[in-house]
Amino acid sequence: MTPVCPACGASAPAPRLTEDYYQPAQKRYYKLYRCAACGVDFSDPMLNPPPGTYALLYPGVEGFPGLKADWRAETFFKKVPAPLKVLDIGCGWGVFVHLALLKGYDASGTDYSPEKIRVAETLAPGRIRAASISDFLKEGLSGSWGAVTMFDVLEHLDNPLETAREALRLLKPGGLLAVTVPDRRGCKALTNRHYDSPPHHLTRWDPGALKGFLERAGFRVLLIENQALSLLELLSRFTAPLMTAASGAAAVFNGPVSSGPAPAAGTGAARKPAGGRKAVAALLKVLFSALCLIPAAALYAWCLLFKPHGPALFALAARTDQIARISAPATQDR
Repeated sequence: MTPVCPACGASAPAPRLTEDYYQPAQKRYYKLYRCAACGVDFSDPMLNPPPGTYALLYPGVEGFPGLKADWRAETFFKKVPAPLKVLDIGCGWGVFVHLALLKGYDASGTDYSPEKIRVAETLAPGRIRAASISDFLKEGLSGSWGAVTMFDVLEHLDNPLETAREALRLLKPGGLLAVTVPDRRGCKALTNRHYDSPPHHLTRWDPGALKGFLERAGFRVLLIENQALSLLELLSRFTAPLMTAASGAAAVFNGPVSSGPAPAAGTGAARKPAGGRKAVAALLKVLFSALCLIPAAALYAWCLLFKPHGPALFALAARTDQIARISAPATQDR
């Protein structure tokens, strides 16, 4: 049976890529194809991983927030000035919504994960919902937002084209869609190919494939940029796995920080203070940063010298041919 491309709907024969991936929990092999019509790499089958997979891939993130430099938010703030009503689809831990509110945007977010929503609500109270785009459309909220963001979302979806077209309907005329996806051309030294593979990521992108996809969804592409990494971001790429491992180990040996009532006196149970854990996390971050500074600086110097493709793409597109307010000219990544 000929696989169908989820980004353009083409069912013509697609060149088979060499990678095969086995998912033990599903007892299933995933194959990668490159669409001959639009150039998007896609998985066969287009099947999301079982519940709990992402918790295994990202253990301990909640305990150590802010590990990753948020280049996506910084790029958005530079390109799209406030004030603006913004909806962050797949808001995760709520960091972008929190930062956008501080910058003067009327920001809100939505996600499917109860755990992430619970954390996001602490950063942006009253601004987070457990809802899909379809839910907003059913509530008659089409044309309600000046901008919609989908940061690191498209590559996880089994229906990316349908989702992008629904996002289009949420926007006002001239409204903006900001998207980030991993760049499949990214230098292997700067990317984690294990994460950028099925079933974690069901599609892979380059600038041409992303531009054509957004145009098919009804957008006019204003710019596509490749992520440029700073020394601080490279340092975080070395320290983040160490911090995640430390957080996971702490959860195994000490259990999660309790938010319930204190245990009764004399029971021998004692709740671990959250402040103590934060202090330990801060100390570990300093130690790991000191250990990783030299290799991170060496990698940064190599990037300055050879200018490889970065690990991700940022795209900004408008709902109509009306050019929205933007602080950069329409360009496409090299």
